[in-house]
Amino acid sequence: MKDTTTNLNQAIYQLSNINKVSSLVTGVTIPATDTNLYTVPNNVSAKLTEIILFNSSGGAVTVNLSIVPSGSVLDPTKNKIYGESITGGAKVILTLGTALPNGCSIHASASSGSVVAIFVTGILQSK
Repeated sequence: MKDTTTNLNQAIYQLSNINKVSSLVTGVTIPATDTNLYTVPNNVSAKLTEIILFNSSGGAVTVNLSIVPSGSVLDPTKNKIYGESITGGAKVILTLGTALPNGCSIHASASSGSVVAIFVTGILQSK
């Protein structure tokens, strides 16, 4: 019985540390050069839930998204999670379940700067 109570208390503690879905990046336009859009804070882990991209221009724009581990530099050959062309006026929704430990960052660039808006949601959990 003690083990069951201990396990239940641990589960309740873990659930109490989970925050609801949060906006990690809201309506920022992606520049032409690689930019760090979000870094997971210390003592927190994140789980990316969704990335929405909207191309407001009339032409196609290639968007590159990468996740860079803490203490590392961007290496598009290893870190890229998305690298596609988005038709003018189109919206792309990426549904993810990617876990990010503290210090990881989300980087983005676009072939034409400031025309693709990005929204990122995730679940943050305190450690």
